[in-house]
Amino acid sequence: MAIGRISGPMLYSNLDRQGANLTIDTDLITFDVINRRLGVNNLYPGYDIDAPGNVRLANIIVSGNTITSNTGKIGLGGIGNLVVTGGVANNVVVTDGLGNLSFVSVASLTGAIIGNAIPIGIPTDGNLTSNVGYDGWLSTTTVTDAIDNLNQMSLNIGQGTFVGNAQFTANIVAGASPQTVRFTGTYSGTPNTYYWDFGDGTTSTSGSAVTKTYSNVLGGTFTVYFRASNSSGTWGGNATLGAIGSVDDFTRTNYITLYTPNPIPAFTANVSSLNSGNTILLTDTSQYATSYNIFWGDGTTVSNLAVAGTQRHTYTNSGGDTTYSIILQANSSTAGPTVVSVNSAPTTEKVYSTHTPSITANVSRVINWEANGGGTVGYTNTTATSPGSA
Repeated sequence: MAIGRISGPMLYSNLDRQGANLTIDTDLITFDVINRRLGVNNLYPGYDIDAPGNVRLANIIVSGNTITSNTGKIGLGGIGNLVVTGGVANNVVVTDGLGNLSFVSVASLTGAIIGNAIPIGIPTDGNLTSNVGYDGWLSTTTVTDAIDNLNQMSLNIGQGTFVGNAQFTANIVAGASPQTVRFTGTYSGTPNTYYWDFGDGTTSTSGSAVTKTYSNVLGGTFTVYFRASNSSGTWGGNATLGAIGSVDDFTRTNYITLYTPNPIPAFTANVSSLNSGNTILLTDTSQYATSYNIFWGDGTTVSNLAVAGTQRHTYTNSGGDTTYSIILQANSSTAGPTVVSVNSAPTTEKVYSTHTPSITANVSRVINWEANGGGTVGYTNTTATSPGSA
């Protein structure tokens, strides 16, 4: 390490130079104690920090007459903190595209600033489409186009052909197929033609209020479109031709939800009566179901069965002949927002018990009177549990 002599008076313990300047290596670093300045490669600093070459302070780099930042951005603070000298009142700063800035008067830019290059922007209330006569403007719509639109709207208002603020509602927006929906269109002005697109490939021009039946066993969602127009208005109320103020439309995306049809429970049984201890075979023939349950009528139930399947069940009587009511419950997980279940009408099954036949006679002997057509005996079925009553 090189050691050099520092000229001047001796240092106090607190490095006080007693009013004399300090230089290192002639002018590598100069401490101007009297003026409280620091020079780098400068023996006579004229500013608080004075360096003739390139300088980096934190993230700011000064190279010649160029100021950059190694973070990519230079923060100059709020507009109130920024002062650019030069120019006069009503001047603006422009660039030549090469990075050179200059002041010019606004008047000199008249040919460069035109309405079809100026966007209308966002209004004070922040909304261009609510509570308005025309809802087709965006913040990027140019001033020229906005004025042109207003001219058309004014003409339509004046001649009584204005149409705007089109909307619609439906009395029901979700249901199982088939589902009938009543649509009601609303609008401002005097439309005389209407157009509906129901989103399933069908349309209507019958009026502002229409009825539509959606039918699709697979269900689905449908986007609905409504347009009201006045054929006597500007451009015949044809938006494709550029009509503004004589036509308006409204779309509700995925507005109608159609579920699959409600399940229709049905089944067949291989027998309508059987003996106790025997087995019945039931086959599911339900429609639009995703599963089914069977209530056998004797207190037993099987649930969540795969559709179009068969089920066997054995009946065992304990108190004589019995009649059982079988009910099939068809379920669908796609016929609504929750599972939809529909029960079949009860089907009766007669189950007969095993019996020990027994009869009694009202007499044990009779006289065969020829004149009376013989003797008469009355018999009574006394078999236990009343066979045949099921």
